[in-house]
Amino acid sequence: MHERFFLNYIFLRKELIFLFLIIFLSGGLAIPYRTIISVILIFFIFISKVSIIRSQFFIKFFIVVLLIFIINFIFNHKNADPRAYVIFFLHFVSALGLFSYYKISRYSFHNDFYIILKFITYYSLFGFILMLVFSKRMEIIKINETSYYHLGFLFFYIDTFFNNFSRFTGFFWEPGILQIYLNIFLFYSLYVFKNKWLTFIAVIAIIGTGSTAGYIIMTLQFGWLIFSLKKNIFFLFVILLASPILTNIILSNLNNKFQGDGISSFWSRTYDLENGITLTINNPILGIGLIDVNTYMKTSQSYKYLNLSNVEMSKYFINSKSESGNSNSLIKVAYTFGIPIFILFLRCLARQNIITTKKGLFIIILLISISVEPIGMTPLFLIFVISGLDNKKIDNTKIKVD
Repeated sequence: MHERFFLNYIFLRKELIFLFLIIFLSGGLAIPYRTIISVILIFFIFISKVSIIRSQFFIKFFIVVLLIFIINFIFNHKNADPRAYVIFFLHFVSALGLFSYYKISRYSFHNDFYIILKFITYYSLFGFILMLVFSKRMEIIKINETSYYHLGFLFFYIDTFFNNFSRFTGFFWEPGILQIYLNIFLFYSLYVFKNKWLTFIAVIAIIGTGSTAGYIIMTLQFGWLIFSLKKNIFFLFVILLASPILTNIILSNLNNKFQGDGISSFWSRTYDLENGITLTINNPILGIGLIDVNTYMKTSQSYKYLNLSNVEMSKYFINSKSESGNSNSLIKVAYTFGIPIFILFLRCLARQNIITTKKGLFIIILLISISVEPIGMTPLFLIFVISGLDNKKIDNTKIKVD
């Protein structure tokens, strides 16, 4: 497919629109009516392929998960938040629906995912360049109590990082989520399609997020590449050439996270991990269920956690966690549904059969990603989990793209 048809292709084919909405529901800006978007998406997925509902895979998986939901809700009904169960169930149905759709579609999820990721990467790079040029013309907008800088309501930024550059968020609510998609695209560029130009584009876009986790995952991928392709002189030369610049940016970012103004992010994730482990240990079988943030805070405070000597930092946790809950979605699965479901979740993720090239590395990327951001129970990442229960590998040899 020629690049000049790229944008038209995105907006003409319904499969790409479905997948784009799935990605938006998996970390997009916290705009109103997201639940309505989920309902509409599910409706059109099933209308497009009515046979999905009659497939044995869909019926069996739907019934099993529905029973798990009902048992978990009944056991934790005193603190359970019905709205949270409805939202998560919609996420699950949309993920199961789209996965089942691609099983019988003539198009490949693998390739369509790559198209959307390519769009996100170019969009991110363009947004990063615009920030450098028009940084003084950015305006402020508040979305769900979070303040963003924006350019024309199309490009959104938050905070600052290296040399006071604003961090680009794309259409996601946090740069740390954007970097996940950019790093998955980097994975595609390095190991699946092996495109040097797109690799370079992905690296620049990841740098623009100012995300420590993003830098770590990016470094991991290049490290893996160096050990697996020792004879690839081109990549070795480029990496060595770029190392001083990247190292300076990464060390500056890490220093800010551990000692500078961004230290709250480090403590926050440490708190989330310890908090989640404690909740899991005290509720090992069926967890604490899906609860609202206020109930989560009350439950958390009933246990002993980090002994913070900094009073201001302690106040930060109370305020921050009252708004966001636990950012570690991997441990959240454990304390929400219990250890048995957590083990099943990990097993399915490890067995995902959508991306099988360098599967071990890709699983590590997924695990790191859902350990630092609250996206593990969103539609896109549930698709990878669902694929792990399907014995039949998705056909990635269908209609391909460049």
